Amino acid sequence: MKSLYNILFFVFIISIGAFKTALGQPQNLIDSLQTIIKTSANDTNKVDNLNLIGWEYFIKGNYKDALLYSNEALDLAQKIVMPGGIGGFKKGKGAALNDLGLIYMYTGNYPKALDHFLKSLKIAEELSNKRGMTFVLNNIGVIYKEQSETEKALRYFIKALKINEDAGNNRGIAEDLGNIGTIYVDLGEYEKALDYFFRVKKIVDGSDNTDNKSIVLGNIGGAYFHLNNFEKAFENYSEALKQDEANGNKMGAAIRYSDLALLFSAQKKFGDAEKYLNKALGIDTIIGYLDHTKTTYLQLSELCYQTRRQKLALDYYKKYISVRDTLLNEENTKKMVQAEMNFDFDKKTATAKTEQDKKDLVSSEEKQKQKIIILSVSLGLVLVIILTIVIFRSLRQNQKKNKIITYQKELVEHQKELVDEKQKEILDSIYYARRIQRALITNEKYIEKLLNKMNNKNV
Repeated sequence: MKSLYNILFFVFIISIGAFKTALGQPQNLIDSLQTIIKTSANDTNKVDNLNLIGWEYFIKGNYKDALLYSNEALDLAQKIVMPGGIGGFKKGKGAALNDLGLIYMYTGNYPKALDHFLKSLKIAEELSNKRGMTFVLNNIGVIYKEQSETEKALRYFIKALKINEDAGNNRGIAEDLGNIGTIYVDLGEYEKALDYFFRVKKIVDGSDNTDNKSIVLGNIGGAYFHLNNFEKAFENYSEALKQDEANGNKMGAAIRYSDLALLFSAQKKFGDAEKYLNKALGIDTIIGYLDHTKTTYLQLSELCYQTRRQKLALDYYKKYISVRDTLLNEENTKKMVQAEMNFDFDKKTATAKTEQDKKDLVSSEEKQKQKIIILSVSLGLVLVIILTIVIFRSLRQNQKKNKIITYQKELVEHQKELVDEKQKEILDSIYYARRIQRALITNEKYIEKLLNKMNNKNV
């Protein structure tokens, strides 16, 4: 049973549901958008509109026009210069790469599909676009599921589920749970698969996304088919087909026709089964749905074998083998492995570069700190040397001043001593003269006294 959960669009570009509501059916939407882009400037809005047109053609099963518009969106997104001089409109580029990956996947070119998905995933990671990452992770998981690499597929589905659970994104959770449910169908654990599908149904019933509703109904029908509950299987298949036809979803309708054919074959209603298989093959051929053509050829081969048309059964089986080998050839497998290895290598290289840039930044900061420390120490040493010189010169000057002062002091003291000595000499001379004078004065008095006495005697 084929899962259509890989038909996921980058909803951050434009809300498709809003346009459908405003403009009506998909063809009206395409016509309206084509009118808009004829006169619009080559800007991000035009990229968004080109992506929308490509998506609508993809849903209608017109892969040729879908490829044309998605490539045009990719080319324009790469040429646009964003604010700040950044080259390329990354969101638009990521959306175009995702849609191109889907086109290549549904036309059987798995290596090219994986290459585009991995490039889209890288952009989503660069933009930290969690929703975009989950879209691409699911798409990559579906590729591996179709290659019967169940373990790898489950790993990508679980990665997407973890991101959506952390973000509380119910729509994304529904898509992831649905894909995980299809893995359990492949493993033959149908009750466990039903548990996942009903969890999905509970979520999508509360939304207006009819595409997801038809998908989960188809998956529930498939699980019931494997449990031999044909009544429940028919009920869910029929409702899913009704919604796909109403939505113009040709891919979904082709899958539902083959699902119903398988159910009719199990009930031995071979006429009805062949009618529905021919309807499915007609759609597959028109839209180039090579991936589902393989399933339809195998069912037709088994049907013809059961109705004893061995030659026709062999013809259909050969066609089945041819398509299968085209899809699963060794060269394609090598290209897919190489694409994933390149992506892992680029991612590791980018991570290593980021780590090295961090180390270089830390090293640069450390070097800068060391430079600042060395400069600070050097300036400090220079200041200390200058201060030392200033202090030394000041001391020298003070010493000179002290010597001068000391010399002057000694000179003054010496002069003072000289003055004192001279003064002493002068004083001594004065004292000596005074003594002489006093001595002379005494003799005169004595002579006078003696003369007076003599005079008295004469009388």
